[in-house]
Amino acid sequence: MPETDSQEISQTPTLVFPPLERFSSKFYGLEQADSWRKWLKRFERYRTASVLKGKPTQEQVSTFLYCMGECADDTLKTLNLEEENATYEEVKTAISNHFEGRRNVIVERVKLNKRVQQPDEPIDSFIQDLYRIADNCEHGTLKHELIRDRIIVGVLDDSLSDKLQTKTKLTLEVALKMS
Repeated sequence: MPETDSQEISQTPTLVFPPLERFSSKFYGLEQADSWRKWLKRFERYRTASVLKGKPTQEQVSTFLYCMGECADDTLKTLNLEEENATYEEVKTAISNHFEGRRNVIVERVKLNKRVQQPDEPIDSFIQDLYRIADNCEHGTLKHELIRDRIIVGVLDDSLSDKLQTKTKLTLEVALKMS
């Protein structure tokens, strides 16, 4: 039987994504807020990649809560939120506020101010961690200056710290290039 044009058309393969790990509610306080932020970022990627974003609201809410796991029902009860009547953004915002409300900015700022490069820690990892911690500090426009200062103070290489200190107009960008 000869092939026809319709048989030659290649179909775009359907991507199948493995299920997300459930959100772990075993953490408390700051650890739970950090864990939630990481899980939500992964879910947003999943939502985009799986084309869930374009689906009806109810399907998005149900998938979100299913992927979140059994703690979703308990959390919804404490928020007095009915999943049948809420949009995806409403559910996501309410649950995010619930977990993010446990973050203490003072504690986050202390973490940033105490952070130093550890022995055998690559400088890139140290700097990435400074950015991660600074995201939780609510420093606004000072964020980059404070990261820069923490690099100067926290690097193990004293000669690098000295070189950075000699620059009177040192920006974060220049400090990163010198690191």
